[in-house]
Amino acid sequence: MKFQPDNEKTTIAVYIFFIIAASTVFFMTLQRIDIVIGTAARLTQALTPAIYGLAIAFLLNPAVKFFEAQVFLKLFKKIGRTVNRGISLLCTYIVFFVAIGMFFAIVMPQFISSLIGIGARLPSYYKSLQIMFFGAMDAMSGMFADDPEISAIWLSAYSNIMNAIDDVLPFMIDWLTNDLLNVVAMFVGRITSGVFTGILGLILSIYFLIEKEKLMAQARKICEAVFPERATGILYECVVDINRRFGGFVTGKIIESIIMGILCYIGMVILRLPFALLISVIVGVFNVVPYFGSIVGAIPGIVLLLIYDIEKGPVQSFIFFIFILILQQFDGNVLGPKILGDSTGLTAFWVIFSIMLFSNLFSVVGMLIGVPLFAVIYHLTRRFINHILTKKDKSTDTGDYATEKNPLLRGPVREPVKKKVKKGR
Repeated sequence: MKFQPDNEKTTIAVYIFFIIAASTVFFMTLQRIDIVIGTAARLTQALTPAIYGLAIAFLLNPAVKFFEAQVFLKLFKKIGRTVNRGISLLCTYIVFFVAIGMFFAIVMPQFISSLIGIGARLPSYYKSLQIMFFGAMDAMSGMFADDPEISAIWLSAYSNIMNAIDDVLPFMIDWLTNDLLNVVAMFVGRITSGVFTGILGLILSIYFLIEKEKLMAQARKICEAVFPERATGILYECVVDINRRFGGFVTGKIIESIIMGILCYIGMVILRLPFALLISVIVGVFNVVPYFGSIVGAIPGIVLLLIYDIEKGPVQSFIFFIFILILQQFDGNVLGPKILGDSTGLTAFWVIFSIMLFSNLFSVVGMLIGVPLFAVIYHLTRRFINHILTKKDKSTDTGDYATEKNPLLRGPVREPVKKKVKKGR
């Protein structure tokens, strides 16, 4: 008798097999979690040049598209696609290297000279602080001279402070003479390794930009083969949304930060504040972090101005702080909305929440990519919730779920909108 398989039972058996296999793999992974984490770390380290290359290609892709569509295609209407791509890539990387060269030729020398100036003035800073410290101590001793009990307490505290200073100074001298050299050597080694990885990433970015259409076609081919048609369509929409949110936010934030750094430099030159270039670079770099990046970046500037001149430092720091507040308001209300618009679709609360969450998870990188990444997660979650509510004939408007005691977004509560069911005749 010929065997005739039951399709329904075969499907159930296949599902059971995959569930058992997945459960086994999951529990084995939990038991060998240290090995899995170590393997993932080594794999990430091996793929670091490729990750750098993708990041550089992602940042330079808008410039390549601009040269292709807005420059060479309009100048030479019959230009071939390969030639157009090659010339556009050449122009993009020329602009990229010229910008980096200008940074190192103009900004870095002044940056280094500012640091050297601070280092040269460190002895005078130490002497001034020492004079202020001992002057304050003598003044406090004079204030308590008439009261024996308080004077005894003060003399004891003064002795403890001096003993603590005597204990700390040898440690600091030992660290400066021995451990600092090791730290510098480690730092130089990491910079050398990072430069090598960056060069590999730069080379890979050229290949990514040359073959981006082919790479995307291969990815789409795999998705069409593996996933159902409906799932593939949803995946495409998600990828387009991720590209729009990441591309718009990252590119816009970099442009905004450059403008903020330039405005900070111009303002500090007009106000005749020292270390204008050094502080402006710091403010521009920290401005990449949304909302409070420029304020955080102003803290090193305030410290530098305080220690630069003991007499004028407090006044200069106060002027700089007021200037940064004004500049931050201009950035938040005028410059940022003009450049970024509503690229993330997040409120201020969710922006701050995403920065706090991803900065703790991924450190500096999390601060940079946290907002657009959380915006994508937020959008996908909202879309999923709205889909479920629509299937249940419920309203997708958040305001419709407010209560009379907590109106949330607006006043009176409306009844959830339900679909009208037509009665048959």
